[in-house]
Amino acid sequence: MCATTTQTAPRFASAGPPLHTPRWRLHFLTALDPRLVGVATTLPPMTTVVGREPAPDATPRHLLAVADATLSRSHVGLLPAGDVLDVTDLGSRNGTWVDGAPVTGKTSVESGAVLRFGGCVCVAELDPGVHPAFDKATRAAPGTTAAARSMRAGLAAAAKDSRPVLITGETGVGKEAAAAEVHALSGRHGKLVYVNVTAIPEALFESELFGHVRGAFSGAVEARPGRIREADGGTLVLDEIGDLPLALQVKLLRVLESTVIRPVGGHMDHGVDVKFVATTNADLGARVGLGQFRQDLLARLRAHEVVVPPLRQRRADLMALCQAALPAPAAPSWASRWSPDVVELLARHDWPDNMREVVRVMYGLSATQVPATIAALPLYLTESVDARTTPGPQSSAAGDGVTRPPDSAAEFRQLLAAHRGNLGAAARAIGRDRKQIYRWIESFGVSQEELAAWRAQE
Repeated sequence: MCATTTQTAPRFASAGPPLHTPRWRLHFLTALDPRLVGVATTLPPMTTVVGREPAPDATPRHLLAVADATLSRSHVGLLPAGDVLDVTDLGSRNGTWVDGAPVTGKTSVESGAVLRFGGCVCVAELDPGVHPAFDKATRAAPGTTAAARSMRAGLAAAAKDSRPVLITGETGVGKEAAAAEVHALSGRHGKLVYVNVTAIPEALFESELFGHVRGAFSGAVEARPGRIREADGGTLVLDEIGDLPLALQVKLLRVLESTVIRPVGGHMDHGVDVKFVATTNADLGARVGLGQFRQDLLARLRAHEVVVPPLRQRRADLMALCQAALPAPAAPSWASRWSPDVVELLARHDWPDNMREVVRVMYGLSATQVPATIAALPLYLTESVDARTTPGPQSSAAGDGVTRPPDSAAEFRQLLAAHRGNLGAAARAIGRDRKQIYRWIESFGVSQEELAAWRAQE
């Protein structure tokens, strides 16, 4: 009998290519071409040339024509290069911008970069290519990005069984809305009950949660069922579970394990059918290490864990998030009510207060004229974004040597005329952000007819 050797052992087929292939996608938040607003287009592995009328040449490339008079015929080239996207300005008249800085030649950007060319404001995303079965946009998780799809899949899976759910995320990201979505998807017919752990004094918490019988303590003039029994057949949301005192954590754990509660002062147990959802902005793992949270309770709560990402990590879903939080009045979306400058600046903002800040800013913008301009935005927001912008290289202006910010309307017109209406070149010449050029166009009253006349001189 022959022994099996490395030569005679059976050969197994290789695993083959991965089931999911990462791909770069370009999310159009807004565009002068209405066909592109809200569209996410997948970029092929070759260079994609975007422009008003991009023409083919001998080099294999993908052409994306955009009906936008502010674009050059072949304006910008986009080439997926692994974990980065190479962005090349193709000698455009009005320039290409990445995260507020002008592109001179080629630059490599990471996922989440905000691109601006002409009236198009886009976010580049490296999408892992995973498409869960449940992929219907919802109020808690709108949008088309990988983060939105992953969140929707997590919420749907969490709603399928009766085990607890832990929803984590920064303050203001929408954890309550995510908890409500779990309840809605679960099909449970009982109530959705919220308990803010931090708002209940520790001495009253057990009574608030488990209820009490009449006379159980001073002031208990009548029996109360408690919040858990109130949510029987439904869902109980424990907001900021990380702040629950240790003495009460063990009692909550007992309920999760036995699905039985006993009211304060009572002598009988009551079985309950409750879906428990806990939310927190704390690192519960770290609190376990500090002895502030029970490991066994955390393990129970983590039967399902859904992370709600902050807005700065899902810039491509900005317009969908705005629409879900506060639908635009008398318009299909907010994109039709805001100028491209406004959309670009909002996309570049980090939103430290997340959805709460979004709603606050949108209420302000909804009261302004349509389309809203940069001037309608809160000053703190424009300053915070401009502070993070790396100014483009300065260059000598053609003709009259204007290389500093203009002091008057006449000087500003002189600057634009020197650059034949090329706004990108004018901005680079004085080392300023192009959005400032748009502000001066508005404040100095420069007309589109003047810009067209200067551009006709080319």
